[in-house]
Amino acid sequence: MTLVEYLTQAMKEPSLFFNKVEGGKPTSMNNLHYMKIVLMQKLNKTAEQAMDTPFGEAVYDLAAVGEAEGVCGFVTDEHEEAGEAAKRQWERRQEEIKTNGQRN
Repeated sequence: MTLVEYLTQAMKEPSLFFNKVEGGKPTSMNNLHYMKIVLMQKLNKTAEQAMDTPFGEAVYDLAAVGEAEGVCGFVTDEHEEAGEAAKRQWERRQEEIKTNGQRN
């Protein structure tokens, strides 16, 4: 059971939001290979060091690099609260539309 808990914690990823980057293209390569290349290019790790990096640490490293470059950021409690408020407003609006019909 301890191993299961360890693996569950190790596989957790940070909650992130992504900014649209002008001219940015989605990655199409295997995710593990992408992580390896980023660790090597951005953090100057050797191929062996990159592959020896624990997966959870590598995910956070990539997120930190992305945040430093302005392409993503860590979701804060304030972001989550704002998202929940927006969701509640949207749901209320949908209920109003259902009850009263769409108005321009």
